[in-house]
Amino acid sequence: MKLYDLDAEVYVLGSILIDNEALPLLRDIIRPTDFGTERHRTIYTAMVDMREDGVPIDPITLCDHLGGELEKLGGPEYIYSLADKIGTSANILHYAQIIWEYSKKAQAIKTLQEAVKKLQQASSESVEEALGASIENLSSLTSGARPDAKNSQSKIEIISASAWLENEPPVPDQIIVDLFDRGDKLAIIGQSKMRKSFFAQQMALSLSSGRPFLSWEVARMRRVLYTQFEIKEVHFHHRIRRMASALGISAADLGDRLQVINARGLGISGTAGIERILQEALRITPDVILFDPLYKLATGIENAAEDAKIILNAFDQLAEQTGAAIAYVHHDAKGAAGDRDIRDRGAGSNVLGRDYDACITLTAHAQDTEAAIVEVLLRNYPPREPFSIVWEADGNWGYSFKERTDLAPEKKTSKTKANLPPLASYLPFSEAILGDRDMEISGFKAEFKKRTSLSDHRIKEFLRWASSMEDPYIITKSYRAHGLNKKWVKIGRHFDEN
Repeated sequence: MKLYDLDAEVYVLGSILIDNEALPLLRDIIRPTDFGTERHRTIYTAMVDMREDGVPIDPITLCDHLGGELEKLGGPEYIYSLADKIGTSANILHYAQIIWEYSKKAQAIKTLQEAVKKLQQASSESVEEALGASIENLSSLTSGARPDAKNSQSKIEIISASAWLENEPPVPDQIIVDLFDRGDKLAIIGQSKMRKSFFAQQMALSLSSGRPFLSWEVARMRRVLYTQFEIKEVHFHHRIRRMASALGISAADLGDRLQVINARGLGISGTAGIERILQEALRITPDVILFDPLYKLATGIENAAEDAKIILNAFDQLAEQTGAAIAYVHHDAKGAAGDRDIRDRGAGSNVLGRDYDACITLTAHAQDTEAAIVEVLLRNYPPREPFSIVWEADGNWGYSFKERTDLAPEKKTSKTKANLPPLASYLPFSEAILGDRDMEISGFKAEFKKRTSLSDHRIKEFLRWASSMEDPYIITKSYRAHGLNKKWVKIGRHFDEN
């Protein structure tokens, strides 16, 4: 009977050797005792000890740490062979889960064997007690969590700061350079109709292909799990194709790094929904898990701090158990978003604004209706200057956001006055209406309004401007008699006198 998976164990150990940051991801999944061979238990224990001591883990340092035990483990040749067999650590959580499943199987068999032995030795009075202990142990194994998970989560670790002064901290695993890292929480917040979902899709495509995202540098190609709740699958399919086309991203550029869950109608919400996503994430080991939008996932009352904390704490657990950055798309409250400080952006409880590690906001531009202002609020990196982006179609069904360095990042606020087109731009409309004829002014105004959609005030402003030039483009003539007061307009310098 097979009670361990040798290939899975080799993959996990080799992954740690080529990427030390993979080790913390395994904390709540496997322990040294879960490995099926004594050799692998010893090697994994050594790696955990080295990590806690702040020692880099590579074949040389690992061999040195193992010391006298090295030869019975297969010597340096075996340690080096572990790293040589692994090309990437991307699937480490998947293989760690395999190790844990086999470990549960072995523990269940051991528990049952012990139960049989206890029942054989038990008196009639102690049968129930023997059965109860065995059932409790089996129940903890079938719950999906480690029997010691609760204790490991509640354990408090105290660290001496003097040790930090003597050792360099690990280098952060940046997703977007100097913006956010693996394990961080990122909020993307924007007003209604700001195309924030398209913004998130462009970020996901950029991360998966390793391309720059607008003006930001993507550290390297990343695996992204994108859970979207609002768009029917066929339309989301179109969106991804069109945006990828505009960005020049092919299927080969993405590989298998962008994985999509079309969650519309699947009932994925609250902590139970996040648990479902966790199981998928453990299988494909993403670097970023993206939820679009947040309100479809959250439960309870949006403005209630306690309800908001539930989903945010679930995000913390998701980040801890997968090592991935957690990103979500969220909407602004009603009103002029440009009036609010970035810390107060986002509808609902202000707990949101105090929780994330990085926030990207999209705000309407003061003058250009196709443009938005991008701002960021960062917990771990220096501030970044806001910049303008514009939504562009490429004429071939493709579309994407482009940075506009020539457009000043001027946010629209409640005090922003619309930048109206110049009055001269309406002259062709008046010429098309009037031609060579005179026209009673009320009829002209009605037709002019129909064609331009201008307000009555703006039409009066246009006529005053067009007729007050030194060489007026539009001239007027009034007729007053017997209580009548009529006015005519015409293109040109004079009216016919007849």
